[in-house]
Amino acid sequence: MCAWAACGPDFFSDDGVVLRGKWRGTRMRRWGQRLKAALPDSLRFGRKSDPASNHSAQQLTAGMVGFTDKYFQVPHCPHPMRRSKLESFLGAHPRELAMNLGFRLRAPEQFLATALADHMEIGAGTAVIDNRLGTLRLKPDTQGLQTLQAQMDKADRDERIAFACIQSLDQASEAARALVFEWLDRRVGKLGAGTATL
Repeated sequence: MCAWAACGPDFFSDDGVVLRGKWRGTRMRRWGQRLKAALPDSLRFGRKSDPASNHSAQQLTAGMVGFTDKYFQVPHCPHPMRRSKLESFLGAHPRELAMNLGFRLRAPEQFLATALADHMEIGAGTAVIDNRLGTLRLKPDTQGLQTLQAQMDKADRDERIAFACIQSLDQASEAARALVFEWLDRRVGKLGAGTATL
């Protein structure tokens, strides 16, 4: 959503695209996944390992274009992409595209188009990594009203928060949905009144 920040330099630069995220090593992550999978449920910290997770897909995708020891992990935020990059790669790799489209639900074998575009831009030297802007991440289906309100109030005080990722809003309570919609109307409307370019 471009309503909270100027759509130009926050997403594209003279060199190519503006990416947000950080580098992660693949070796340590693989060891961590194996250790977590070997532990009994009672000793595991956090959620069970998901072989089709967003992080796993980003790691897999990085390897497709030569990043085998590390991958650029992008959080929940807007993903600027140049269509020409994806068209060039997928046009030269029709089998990979057909395989990726063959799954009805997310599968561990699938790559992410966003991660593919990111790593191609990084490999070509046409990506600028800029983490000055951040994302507010809300889960109104599992967070209480006080927690939601506190997070939105904190985002209002933090000038770096330019984006919002709101998950499973359809599964949230009526009160939680109303709270989030009121905040979105106020936040997007405030910037949309003459200061944002859509």
